[in-house]
Amino acid sequence: MTIISPTDPRITAKAAFADENIQNPTFELARFADTVFSNDSTSELLVISTFSDVEEKGWIARWDRQLGGLIKESCSNAAFRSDLGEHLLIDATSQVAGGGAKHILVVGMGATSDQESRMTCGLYKFAIETAEKLNAQRLVFPFFPDRSKLSAIAVNGSIAVLRCRVGESVLRGKVKHLKTIKLLVSGPAANTAWRSLSSRKEAFCAPCPEPSIVAD
Repeated sequence: MTIISPTDPRITAKAAFADENIQNPTFELARFADTVFSNDSTSELLVISTFSDVEEKGWIARWDRQLGGLIKESCSNAAFRSDLGEHLLIDATSQVAGGGAKHILVVGMGATSDQESRMTCGLYKFAIETAEKLNAQRLVFPFFPDRSKLSAIAVNGSIAVLRCRVGESVLRGKVKHLKTIKLLVSGPAANTAWRSLSSRKEAFCAPCPEPSIVAD
């Protein structure tokens, strides 16, 4: 039997995203559309996670057509294989009207059969860090309807992890420029996502293990 002291940090640590003082960045929901970036001066980072055993198509292909094949060409030139932690930053600013810097972060997650919850948290951590390095004001996360047969539980769990990761980053003083996190959802997942953002939840890990999928 393991006995935990009442003063153990796993008990006394402050809950992350449940903190009422965290008002920024804010979350917003949006439907999928052929144009993924906004035509304004807001600097944006779109995060696309890929798997080594999944052929990416659907919305990624639609967005790529709007961007003149930039995503496919960049991944091909970099011999991108979607291994865990492999990543590619694509500058799409010249392909989008409006003047604001637009970037795409493609992150490999490895094989679908090897996925663990810490990898999802590691993805969000890396995305937030990259957004801050780019001085991005808006971070865009798509919850693809054609990937892994997304269920209500999958969307709810992913958003809960994201909220926890954002809250932890804010409390650690790592969020300076990011103002909005935009979640792209579709169909039944929209209602689930809204409930996930509206409810008050507790942080998953205390203290936070700061998981990483990308080598420093």
